[in-house]
Amino acid sequence: NKAGGTGTIGANQVARSLFLKSSRILGYIVPNITNPFFGEIGRYLEEVAFARNYRVILCNSNGDIVKEKEYVQTLLSMNADGVVMITNSSKAIYEIPLPCVVIDREFEDNKRVFSVRSDHYSGAQMAAQLLYNKGCKCIVCMSQSEGISSAHLRYQGFVDFCRDHGLPLRAVDCGYSFNSGIASTVELLQKYPEVDGILAANDVAALAVYRVLSERGRQVPQDVKLIGFDNIGISSLVTPALTTVGQPIEAIGRQAANSLINIIEGQAPKQQNITLPVTLIERDST
Repeated sequence: NKAGGTGTIGANQVARSLFLKSSRILGYIVPNITNPFFGEIGRYLEEVAFARNYRVILCNSNGDIVKEKEYVQTLLSMNADGVVMITNSSKAIYEIPLPCVVIDREFEDNKRVFSVRSDHYSGAQMAAQLLYNKGCKCIVCMSQSEGISSAHLRYQGFVDFCRDHGLPLRAVDCGYSFNSGIASTVELLQKYPEVDGILAANDVAALAVYRVLSERGRQVPQDVKLIGFDNIGISSLVTPALTTVGQPIEAIGRQAANSLINIIEGQAPKQQNITLPVTLIERDST
């Protein structure tokens, strides 16, 4: 009998997995369970896994590489068949002894790991172009120049846009969390008080920008035009509705799950690294 769905793993299933060296379990390791982007991807990943008779176990690493490695070992001890991972480590500094697909990130120089991600570089360029077309004279990018590969690609896209258009590079370091967005927006306003266009690190950070600007008496989009990144569900619910670079969240989740299960079942994907296109979704914040 094949088990499907999510839920508590019964003793009989655990015993059976130890005997067969397979549990039909997939791990899903994320760096921050509170980030809606990871949850929305997980929804579609789980749907595919359920339909193909696998269970999904959610693991929250909290961005801690040690905790991440321990979760991999825990999954290995449970005879999990594979893992989908979103990691904050940009390099494969440890071996993953399971079939693995990395989402939204990359493990450098690891030929055993497959990846599915969006075109972050082009997304940043599209966002910068929109702000430029809207007449913004002081455009600032909130992102990370080093560290997480997706953030670095967005930053590089912005850097190259500024170079190609003869614009001064204006940027502040910002992570993907709301608290990081708050701190970075405060720094941004101190460093670039004349700002009239912001490309936020992601939609969660953009929500932080809204709060700080409101507290400072500056309106979006009249005083500052704002663009997020990801297109999580809440981006269309805030007021004004957030312009954002939409990642194909459903396609990412389904592609990652299908690729991993295909690997497990002996059908390696034709591409090791899959990059999916993004879409600029213009709403009221620009």
